[in-house]
Amino acid sequence: MNEEAPKEWAGWKSTYKKSVMVESISGFFEKETGHVHPPPDWKIPPNIESHLSFIANGPLYYDPLGEFSERRKEFGSFPEDELYDRYNSCCWRMWHYGHYNFVRRVAHRDDPIATVTCLGMFLDAAMRLCLYLNNEFAPYWKWVPHRFRQIEWAGEFIRHVDAIPNAGSPAEQAEHVNEIYRLADEKLKERGTSMKEQARI
Repeated sequence: MNEEAPKEWAGWKSTYKKSVMVESISGFFEKETGHVHPPPDWKIPPNIESHLSFIANGPLYYDPLGEFSERRKEFGSFPEDELYDRYNSCCWRMWHYGHYNFVRRVAHRDDPIATVTCLGMFLDAAMRLCLYLNNEFAPYWKWVPHRFRQIEWAGEFIRHVDAIPNAGSPAEQAEHVNEIYRLADEKLKERGTSMKEQARI
């Protein structure tokens, strides 16, 4: 199969000598997640989440028996307590790095390293929170912005997130941070919670 596999397909070129992998459905899921089926009390390790995003969003070209599709559905969403753990983490980081430290402190100092550190941590948390609010796993970190921009309801979030790197001053960046924080609080309130409750502040 690898000898006959095309080096280019649908405009995509392969640089791998072995571009075709043959494995069982159970073998694939065990390799990607550590489990053939999700256990009832599964605590999802952070290093597995990007694999779950790949499973949920990767293209499936042919599944005549439907077995892969059914297995993919089993791994398709967070258990509720796990989802709220992700909310907690993101909200705390948004509050700590953005709403509290950047807006109140770092934006008033001439410290570019502290600035990019705060904003990077805040933006990563904000984009991940939007993915979780969209009932999605977050992909590998460098693909988080790409996936975040595909969320249909996140237009206002996207506008403020994209404005931060191009803002003319820390004061302007702080305004966008506050708006993202406010938008996140509104979205969480639709779910019956809030930034304050989830960040545990």
